[in-house]
Amino acid sequence: MLENRIPLEICISSNVISGSVSGYDGHHFNKFWGDQYPMVICTDDTVIFNSSISNEYCIIARTFDLNTADLVNMSRQSIEYSFASDGIKKVLRERFEQKLSGLNNHTTNF
Repeated sequence: MLENRIPLEICISSNVISGSVSGYDGHHFNKFWGDQYPMVICTDDTVIFNSSISNEYCIIARTFDLNTADLVNMSRQSIEYSFASDGIKKVLRERFEQKLSGLNNHTTNF
C-alpha cells in the first residue's frame, strides 16, 4: 500500500468512536498528511456514527490545523482517486470547480 501510494479512506469519527484510535489527536491522519500520502476524507455509516462529510472535514481541519486550501485540494484529489471512469471524473471536476467558484466570494483564495 505505502509503496504503491494507494489512497487511504479516512473516516476519523468512525475510527475514534469505534476505538480503533484513542482520539482525534492520535489519529494516523497526521502522519500520512505529513508524508503527503494520498488520502480521501469519508464518512462511515452515518446512521451509527452520526457524522456528515462536512463534519469529518471540520474535525480534520480543526484537529490538524488545515486551512481552506488544504481542504479544497484534498477534495479535488478525491475525484482523481475515485474508481469513476475518465468521463465521469471530467464531469465531477467541472461541477466541483463550478461550485468552488461560487464560494470564492465567501471564503479565502484557493
